[in-house]
Amino acid sequence: MDEEKMMGPPWGMGRGMGWRIALSVVLFFGLIAFIIVWLAFFAGGFNVYQNIAIVIVALLAFFGLAAAVWVTMWMRWARRW
Repeated sequence: MDEEKMMGPPWGMGRGMGWRIALSVVLFFGLIAFIIVWLAFFAGGFNVYQNIAIVIVALLAFFGLAAAVWVTMWMRWARRW
């Protein structure tokens, strides 16, 4: 096997994969930071069910943004098949 091909990105990582991974990591740590700050400083004025709802909305926002970041690559890969 050609040595240059062995040195390439693993499992078909194409261009644009790095920023998606970096943004996903930033989004994840942003979610964790939001939940910690919310529960530490703002949760006192709300009851348990409202706090659970806010955490669920934060999770939905995280997964929605992450899906929006990754879906373009998945769609591009789907066209190749």
